[in-house]
Amino acid sequence: MPSRALTCARRPVDPNALPSRRTRRNFRTRRRKNTIGLVLKIGFVVAVFWFLSKKNLISIEAFREGLNHPAQLALGGAALLLSLLLGAVRFMILIRNMNYKLSNAMLFQIHLIGTFFNVALPGAVSGDLVKSYYLKRNSAASGMSALGVLVIERMIGTAAMLFVSALALHSPYFNFTSTKMELMRVILTWLSVGAIAFFAYLIFVPNDRDPIIGWLEKGSARFSKLLMIKNLFLGMKSLQAARSALFIALFISFLIQSIIGFACFQFAQALGETQLSQLAFYGVVPTGLLVTALPVLPGGVGTGHAAFSFLFHELGSDRGADLFSFYAIFQIGFSALCGLVYLRFKSEHPELVAQMSQDESNREAASTVPNSSS
Repeated sequence: MPSRALTCARRPVDPNALPSRRTRRNFRTRRRKNTIGLVLKIGFVVAVFWFLSKKNLISIEAFREGLNHPAQLALGGAALLLSLLLGAVRFMILIRNMNYKLSNAMLFQIHLIGTFFNVALPGAVSGDLVKSYYLKRNSAASGMSALGVLVIERMIGTAAMLFVSALALHSPYFNFTSTKMELMRVILTWLSVGAIAFFAYLIFVPNDRDPIIGWLEKGSARFSKLLMIKNLFLGMKSLQAARSALFIALFISFLIQSIIGFACFQFAQALGETQLSQLAFYGVVPTGLLVTALPVLPGGVGTGHAAFSFLFHELGSDRGADLFSFYAIFQIGFSALCGLVYLRFKSEHPELVAQMSQDESNREAASTVPNSSS
């Protein structure tokens, strides 16, 4: 029986639908840069842990000793969980006063999703960008306007860190012999003054008399990218219509930093560090957490260990890095729970998640398209 040749019909391939050679090369370059960046981050963290262990500033034995005090660890973990929930309340208060028509349940989920991206996936997609995207998709506001509100929320939290540290460092408890800590107190004080001046400018300078808005409006006529910056700034200026929300958010941020300081105090007690007053933690913990904003590894691992080790060493304690280990473990654990919220949200709103992924892919593809003017 003669064999029959099997044939299959091939659809014509549109050459324009295929990525160009330059586009493929740009994708490979970006992937190579991401790989190199990840290797450098891991190398940095390894170097930090090697240095801390060599100087006996981080100890497995001390960490194990801390595990023998579950009551203090549980109390510290509960305090961190409370700070996470208060952060959600702050987010909902700010958004509610900006006339976003979203339910509290939706806002709560969006905040937890943003926390997951910020803590568990540093340097990938910013949690603030994720939250602004969902706000934009569920309201009539522009993406940059929504992001402006979230930038203000982040700045309120940062300002609270500065205020709490500066106030604590100016207390009679701190009689510094270290020039480094004295310099840090001066820097934090001036940064706090700058934060107060910035918020006063946002609140009390009306938009029609704001020179920055006028400059951005003129510049956006010539440079389109300035239009995005203008919308971002207008989103930040929207606090003028919600001054009470700003002060409530600041109060909540103060409370959050106080609770986090209390949590770290409990972790130190579990590690056997009893020579430091609780006030000392309010002076250095917020400053150390500012360093963890650098997107290296989840939970601020590496950068946080280095910052806490340095700050607590200046206070006469060698357990700063071990203390941060407990803080990071709880933070990563809570972010994992937030990840479960994201998975549930993804199943309930697949169209939003799919659209966000598509928009992100489009932005990456657009960044690889060569400039026509070049």
